[in-house]
Amino acid sequence: MQPSMNLTFVDNSGEKSTVRFPIVDVTTANIETMKAQSFFPIAQSIAKAIADISLCTPIKSQISLDPALYPDTRPESMYAQRELGLLVEMQDVVTSKRSHFTVPGVDWEAIGLPGSDRVDETAAGWTELVTRVELYVQSEDGNAVTVTGGRLVGRNR
Repeated sequence: MQPSMNLTFVDNSGEKSTVRFPIVDVTTANIETMKAQSFFPIAQSIAKAIADISLCTPIKSQISLDPALYPDTRPESMYAQRELGLLVEMQDVVTSKRSHFTVPGVDWEAIGLPGSDRVDETAAGWTELVTRVELYVQSEDGNAVTVTGGRLVGRNR
């Protein structure tokens, strides 16, 4: 089974939400090489890029072989609600299969287009996230992905 990164956030009301996506395969054969190439800090940079565009507080990130816990504190912003999410849409560059993950409690003022549910593709937080995802996230089939867009979503996503 391909390893994944799981990020858990808590919103202003104490509800938790998890973002999950597959990452490069970590095996006993390549673990030392990946450590030498600073793979784990790179994977953590994806977590930071996601946390930077969410008003929710990250409380846990988990990567195969590298669990990390954060303090379980509630964010201060009353808009930090898991129901307000950023749907990040991706496509496998080989098979063209589409996939997505949702960032809870997105800071829409920082990355959203005014009067729209679409992301501002020039926003610094969005461009950082896209860069990290396209460098390090893989599809379920193990191929590279291209981020095809982002949009604001609500509770029923």
